Amino acid sequence: MDCPRCNLSLSGAEYEGEQVHFCGTCWGYWLTRHQLDRIAAGITYRFGDREAQTIEASLDLHGDANRQGTESEAVSCPVCGMEMNRNRYATKCPVAIDECDQHGIWLDTGEIKDLQVFLERSLE
Repeated sequence: MDCPRCNLSLSGAEYEGEQVHFCGTCWGYWLTRHQLDRIAAGITYRFGDREAQTIEASLDLHGDANRQGTESEAVSCPVCGMEMNRNRYATKCPVAIDECDQHGIWLDTGEIKDLQVFLERSLE
């Protein structure tokens, strides 16, 4: 399977106990909604205050850090090739994700950390 941003092969990787696909070039992640929900529910690594504040400060008014300058461009599902929908992970969550309803979720550079920091802070 190829990265929907770089078009290079994705590698298997482990993230918070979940087997996901990872792009070593753009640092994006491909995973299922179920996997992302399990990661969100069972965060084992807590961010320090300084790192969390840096991540929070990087988000724009729409919740996107746009670290690579491409996150606003439509992305296609690496499985079926259809354009994915860009939606908020959950109500009141500032982090937007690219999702194919049938195959999975693409998280651009840093979005998985953005999401985890938001969830950690909302539980405090």
